[in-house]
Amino acid sequence: MIADDTEVVERNILIKFGLFGEALLEKIAKKQKILNDDFRLSHMIDLLVHLHIIAEVRVNHLNIITEDVDFEKEKVHVVTDVKSNKEKIKYFFPCALPSYDKLNPALTEIQPLLIAWEIKYSGTTTLAIPQGLFPLTIVHLLERKKEEVDFSPDRDSHKFYRYHDAMSLRVYERYFIDIINRYTHLEIHFRGYKKSYSQIVAEVRELLRKVMEKSSKNLKVEEDTKFIFAFKCPEKGTYCIVREKDKSKGKASTWCTECVSQCNVLDLENDDSYRCWFSDQLSSPGNKFASLEGQDPPTKKCGVQHTELDTSNLIHILDILKKHGYSGVDYYYLGLRLGLLPRTLDVIEEESKGNVRNGLRECLKAWLEQKDNVKSVGGPTYDTLIQALRDEEENAVADGIEKDINTKK
Repeated sequence: MIADDTEVVERNILIKFGLFGEALLEKIAKKQKILNDDFRLSHMIDLLVHLHIIAEVRVNHLNIITEDVDFEKEKVHVVTDVKSNKEKIKYFFPCALPSYDKLNPALTEIQPLLIAWEIKYSGTTTLAIPQGLFPLTIVHLLERKKEEVDFSPDRDSHKFYRYHDAMSLRVYERYFIDIINRYTHLEIHFRGYKKSYSQIVAEVRELLRKVMEKSSKNLKVEEDTKFIFAFKCPEKGTYCIVREKDKSKGKASTWCTECVSQCNVLDLENDDSYRCWFSDQLSSPGNKFASLEGQDPPTKKCGVQHTELDTSNLIHILDILKKHGYSGVDYYYLGLRLGLLPRTLDVIEEESKGNVRNGLRECLKAWLEQKDNVKSVGGPTYDTLIQALRDEEENAVADGIEKDINTKK
């Protein structure tokens, strides 16, 4: 409930963006006579943050406020100066947002991932989620480092959601996820996917797992009832529940709740739209990413030698990149293409302290040491390096290296 004397701008920012500052909260609290000498405004905010009802917004997040916002057909200028807004807009409250009225169709190149609890009763299997899971999960995601999770652009673009039951977030700076509350399950859409990004999709799944584990603990969900991942069954529209890789199973698989003949969506020929979510649970050590079955291998794409490289080749790779004009400024994203995970690259970036040359060296060294998911995207070869450069639109560099390597054959 909003205090009567709340300014129009503050009220509309709360409703449209879910954002509020201490001044607004204090007005509401005083109106409701919540505060006293023993329970002050700072105590109230600390309690709401501790319970993960609200998320503290970092300064960087303020870029989501556009300078001219049309609130209820009234043109309102919203100040975007960081200093003037620091006190006014500081906390995010997802429950203040309206419900979505329309959703965009999910992309077909990557199927939505479902998260829920498996409920078995009288031979029937259904999915369910505990009440309050959606806003709690959103707050937990926004509590992570902004390099991992941040707000998406303004929802007025009609490409992104900011509602109390549908939320779009930016992940790992270059990608987006839509989280939709279907009330029986959470539905996750991933955007920004390309064939060479498969390790990122699996990393997003693990990010969601960590957040769901926190949410489960906060909601006091019984420890013996663990959430599961699933897909919509392509045949009957029911559910294909993922049975993840563990000590008893060599790889992930699916079980359809109603199909007599199982769909096995993780094993569909020439269809990576499901299995990209579990690429790390389908690959065999030393083999390329399992989801690339049916595609031309890198050697056919590049036509170059595919001998496995190691750290003894580091100086030559640095030299050949320099020779063909690779600046190294975007080494972080090149590393992602090569199979390195954000947590590895974050450490490299932090320790390099802005020195691009050192960052590139350590990135390539980690690649040559086959850290993280390097093997799953082809291993450390010139083929995979060239393909990664092409994916980063460094075509001139890729062409130069390919020409040099082919000349030496």
